[in-house]
Amino acid sequence: MKNFNFKHLPASLLLCFLCFATNSSAQAGKALELFNQGNKAHSKKKYRAADSLFTLSINLKATSQAYVNRAATRKKLNDNKGYCMDLWTATNMFNKEATVLFSEDCSKTDTLYKDANQKITDNSNYVFKEAISSCELIGSYDYIKYNTKNEIVLSYYKMGKDTIYRQGSEMTMPEFPGGGFNAMRTFINGNMNYPTYARENGLSGKVWVSFMVSKTGKIENAVVAYGMKDCDECNAEALRVVSLMPQWIPGKYKGKNVQSSFRAPFTFKIK
Repeated sequence: MKNFNFKHLPASLLLCFLCFATNSSAQAGKALELFNQGNKAHSKKKYRAADSLFTLSINLKATSQAYVNRAATRKKLNDNKGYCMDLWTATNMFNKEATVLFSEDCSKTDTLYKDANQKITDNSNYVFKEAISSCELIGSYDYIKYNTKNEIVLSYYKMGKDTIYRQGSEMTMPEFPGGGFNAMRTFINGNMNYPTYARENGLSGKVWVSFMVSKTGKIENAVVAYGMKDCDECNAEALRVVSLMPQWIPGKYKGKNVQSSFRAPFTFKIK
């Protein structure tokens, strides 16, 4: 990671960067304030107010915990579709609590065992195992195919007409242009700046950003999957760098470009 010298920035660019950092920090602070107000409203059984407050918080800064807490509020309001949709969203942001609740309350799970000819068999004589979870209420469908070594062969999920591929040996993962992961790491190191607040307070850690790679290689829907709780500036910086990335080489399945998901790590470490 390079040390960034603001003295070499033109005044206009410096002002733009400072505005981004200030706005991101202000939005994160306001989002947290609304989130806490939502929790208070929920504890007082003011569920409609809590729902509105969590929604305002999410609009400023979408976090998996805000979706989980809004889901709990919507369950109290008997909004089962909203409850499951929020848990589904948080699940795809890698929230473990949401994953468990969605599985228990919203989805139906089936496991199929198949032989080499794709015919259904039992668990004592199979070549592939398919785990399928679906929720009719929100129209979601989750599919994971394993081999006998319990390795993922193919994984994807559907929401409406969209199919998003995740991983597996049957597909080709999306790739950063010019050298894959190593090229991406070089790009990140060359564009990421250590936030002043983090450096001055000795904060270090890792931020994981999840995003979609479209069929054309465009980066979409970037969110912080795992962030630094004590450094919103670091989370915002990781998202900023993702927004600068060039178009990727899209993922492929059966020779065709597909929409796929990807997670990238951003390490903040004082040297």
